Amino acid sequence: MYKFLPEQIENLKEQLQAKTLKLEGINNIRKQNYSEMKTGNGQETSFPVDNSLLGNFVVNTNALNDIKNKLLNCEVIEPNNSDEIGIGSTFKISLFFDEDEERETFTLVETRLSKDPANFISINSPLGKAIVAKKQGDSFKYVVENRIFSGRIDEIVKTKEDINIK
Repeated sequence: MYKFLPEQIENLKEQLQAKTLKLEGINNIRKQNYSEMKTGNGQETSFPVDNSLLGNFVVNTNALNDIKNKLLNCEVIEPNNSDEIGIGSTFKISLFFDEDEERETFTLVETRLSKDPANFISINSPLGKAIVAKKQGDSFKYVVENRIFSGRIDEIVKTKEDINIK
């Protein structure tokens, strides 16, 4: 079962609508091509099949079915207001790179979707694994491509009004 924030559900619904419209357009083109394959007496001609159109139809049908599956098999989770970072938590962290420090605001999600905002990170990502169950003031380390990164949890945001990206 998938766990999605309400924003992610809305995102999936928009993707579902867009894929449905795209498939309708592809289907209309396929119907038009099929009708052009017939001669005036109803006999089929040797009109070439557009394999790219068929491939596009299959790819979009698979994507549509994937979106439907996610929507049918998901649990909507509300933002996490705990003192520990968990799925649905929004938090501010400081990341340390060599001599530099960078402050970022993220929201931890179970599954990151393609249309999610850039600040949504998966619990399965290196950073997600490093910060889960951490509290304000805790330090953490994570590895990406054999490089070790470190950081500190500056704040766990309790309300949307508390989010002030700097």
